[in-house]
Amino acid sequence: MARKQRVHYHGAIYHVIARGNNKDDIFKDNQDKQKYLVLLERYKKKYTFSLYAYVIMDNHFHLLIQVYETPLSKIMQGLQLSYTQYFNKKYTHVGHVFQQRYKAEICEGDQYLLMLIKYIHENPCRANIAGLSQYYWSSHKDYLKPESDLVDIKFPLSIFAAEGKIARQRYLEFMQVAKEVQLDGIKEELIVPERKSDPPEGKELKLRLDDIVEFAIGKSGMKREEVFVQTRQQRYVEVRRLIIYLSLSLKVATRSEVAKYLGMSQSNVTRAYNLYADNQENRAFGEKILKELESYALMQA
Repeated sequence: MARKQRVHYHGAIYHVIARGNNKDDIFKDNQDKQKYLVLLERYKKKYTFSLYAYVIMDNHFHLLIQVYETPLSKIMQGLQLSYTQYFNKKYTHVGHVFQQRYKAEICEGDQYLLMLIKYIHENPCRANIAGLSQYYWSSHKDYLKPESDLVDIKFPLSIFAAEGKIARQRYLEFMQVAKEVQLDGIKEELIVPERKSDPPEGKELKLRLDDIVEFAIGKSGMKREEVFVQTRQQRYVEVRRLIIYLSLSLKVATRSEVAKYLGMSQSNVTRAYNLYADNQENRAFGEKILKELESYALMQA
């Protein structure tokens, strides 16, 4: 029976787990762990993916990877084959190094992303090997003080705050106060430190995304079709951020619905909301538009 093909799409985030064959150690010393990190960096440059978290244990590893053009299968094939060749040569080993095929689960939503980062970073703690800050072979240290470009911490930290120092502090609080994560196929709810710029509670008006777009383009003088142009020109970016800010603040749509409407990923929607909400001038303008929209919605009720 043929293996089921893994799901691939641009922007997909995967939690990847690979174990040693027969649960044997595949990283016998620190040199082995360092070698795998070197290989990760090499293939990251070759295939252009984002690495949000990792931990390397003696007999397995966890990665949190976002792919773009190159499928995860091709990335992992290169990584596993290169490390297998290194391992077999160093230890005069013959045969499989890794147990069957690696496991990969799709990660959807910011809460689950944070849960996975916490779960990955807590691996040495659960194994009673070392404390969170004492274990060198995980990306936890990069979230506190980046040591290289291997780990892409900017997006996960932006979920906490747009400003780096504040985001790192909230990440640390999150790691300390959120309950321990047990996956086993269950996505548990986490307690995330509250952002001052989170969408306010209780505002649920009879508005559609189309209404939000009309208000936004009316203020910008932009044509409707220009809102959906995928470009990084500041004029277009600011209008899309305004639409996202208004939609989420008024609870007109969920993050996934806004992402689908604008042709963006959920992670980019979150990032756009945070960047807009944390800018004082933008937020003041957004609050003004919010009041106008609330008045409009009440008149339509």
